[in-house]
Amino acid sequence: MKRDELEGWARIFVADLTPGGVQVPLRRIMKRHVLRFAELRALGLTWKGIANCLDQAGRDVPGYMPISADLLRANFARLDATPVPTQPARSSRMTLTAQFSPENKLGSVVAFGSVRAKV
Repeated sequence: MKRDELEGWARIFVADLTPGGVQVPLRRIMKRHVLRFAELRALGLTWKGIANCLDQAGRDVPGYMPISADLLRANFARLDATPVPTQPARSSRMTLTAQFSPENKLGSVVAFGSVRAKV
């Protein structure tokens, strides 16, 4: 992976973490990027190196707070230990889906089971 690819990913991660200057829980964002973290680790990057890259990408972003290597490592370990479901979810359970529409670019329509509501 080239340096500019790593920096580009770090900017995307920070943008996902701080939409509109509001901090989203780190674990939620790491879950979206878990494969990239695994790839970076497989390439030999340390948690400190990844944390430094994220901090460089977030230094001018409102609402961004530096992330320690230990926090990244712990969250990744928790995500890695989370069991993966082997069967699809039962259809009788309520599901939550977000769809993008022209009216609202942030994910406008949320469906709860058979009930749809605009957000």
